[in-house]
Amino acid sequence: MKSNKIVLRQLASSFYLFYIVSLLGLVGVILSFFMDLIFEWDGAVEMRFKLISSFVELPTSFTMLDGSKFDGVGEFYILPRVLEINNLFYWILSWLDQFVLFGVVVFITRQLKEVFGSISLASKSNLFFVRENYIRIKRVGLISIIFCIYVFIESTIYSYLFLKDLHVMDIAIHVNPDFSVLFGIFPALIILAIAQVYKAGIDMKEESELTI
Repeated sequence: MKSNKIVLRQLASSFYLFYIVSLLGLVGVILSFFMDLIFEWDGAVEMRFKLISSFVELPTSFTMLDGSKFDGVGEFYILPRVLEINNLFYWILSWLDQFVLFGVVVFITRQLKEVFGSISLASKSNLFFVRENYIRIKRVGLISIIFCIYVFIESTIYSYLFLKDLHVMDIAIHVNPDFSVLFGIFPALIILAIAQVYKAGIDMKEESELTI
């Protein structure tokens, strides 16, 4: 039991630290935005494509460790990471994307900090099941699902509406949204399931108190 309390305190401290770091990151992004707006912006913006993938065939040759050789056509995925463009609209979108990312991280780390902080304090009085923690855990699951959907929609918009006629080394690259980002929904669903199990524990505790 004592070791469990130590683990809970360590988790509470860790998520508190993560929350502070993410909050400082968000503040840094806001300050960078205004500095870029006032002092540095020259009309160029770096568009960051994290999840847009494409499939292309390229001339390929290689030698294996045992001496086997290949010389022909290889199939590759090309992932555009950063493209620079001179456009105010895309500059705003780029910063908005960073605000959303850090905002989600701050929100999730704050909820987890509150959850483990509450459980750590409750270990002294054995009041582990409180409805506030159920709400916090549920929020983490929901915001994770929303963020996954947001990233996928962003990827879809960039690939089908914004990014056209992309050529790399005179080869036309057809970009598509990366559907693998939607797999992030499954861990979020597990978090929601944990929230429901936690809620069941709360209901059982409240029923036992009424019985007594």
